[in-house]
Amino acid sequence: MLIYMIFADISRRWSLDAKRRATGPTRLTNTETQVGTVFHNLALCLIVAQLCIVYFEAGMDKVQGRLLQEGTAMYYPISSTAYGVFPWLSEILTANTWMVVLLTYFTVIVQIAFPFLLSNRITRRIALISILGMHLGIAIVMGLPFFSGIMASADAVLVSAATWITIGTWLANQFRSIGRRFPKFRERIRDEEEPQKSVVHLDPEPTVGKDSSDKKPTLV
Repeated sequence: MLIYMIFADISRRWSLDAKRRATGPTRLTNTETQVGTVFHNLALCLIVAQLCIVYFEAGMDKVQGRLLQEGTAMYYPISSTAYGVFPWLSEILTANTWMVVLLTYFTVIVQIAFPFLLSNRITRRIALISILGMHLGIAIVMGLPFFSGIMASADAVLVSAATWITIGTWLANQFRSIGRRFPKFRERIRDEEEPQKSVVHLDPEPTVGKDSSDKKPTLV
């Protein structure tokens, strides 16, 4: 996936390069922009294809196991002392048999159905929320935050640009609301929000010719 990201424009937003492009003049030609867009879209397609293959293969591999068919596959990694970070949380999850069965089948169903749920906007959101919830559970219950973080960052490729813009706008509003509580940031935010005053250029006064009764004033 990191090889694909070499060809992707990962600095389009929320980066120093994006801020520099927004404030300074852009020097990219139309051809360079088109070529960059093609490579960017191709890299995203390859990342999504790899995610679909990884999840589908992992789900199909789990289905063949006897423990998963019995619904007890999640009991052993959750209750294991090698993975558990919060023993009290592991005890709560493993104390109920139906909870173990639900987690076991939920994991495999989400992984197998993930590639097929991406074809529709609504089902794609369901798939993303489900798979991110699974990784969040792995990070908290099993103590694997780095693995979950890497997979969650790869899944974030499937989030649309409109959603990222909405998230960025919400975070900016939250930052401004927090910054208003501090005098130093309050002045800075006020300067950014205050519209720039437009400069009015006055035309020179008209000069009237000698025969002003017949002719209109002419501007010099």
